[in-house]
Amino acid sequence: MLVESIVPLDFYSNIVGALIDQQVLQHIVKERMPELAEHFESIQIDLGVLAVNYIICLLGTGLQQEVTDRIWDLMFLKGHKMIFRFILAIFKLIEP
Repeated sequence: MLVESIVPLDFYSNIVGALIDQQVLQHIVKERMPELAEHFESIQIDLGVLAVNYIICLLGTGLQQEVTDRIWDLMFLKGHKMIFRFILAIFKLIEP
């Protein structure tokens, strides 16, 4: 029940929530990191496809366990929006 209170049911039951989150993330990156968004477009990489693993797994893969633990602590404390904030932080590190 704890996860259901943070992440909507459609997020993990039929992946619709994750697909919506992909679109939202693409919009946010275009708005806040236009150079990065243009770079991805110029090399024909779909930002949503790049971030889908982070979104579906709630940043539970690809990062050190200590980092994931802190992200999840913040997600449970402040809500699902923390996933977006951390994905944007990761993208900020690779921004040209």
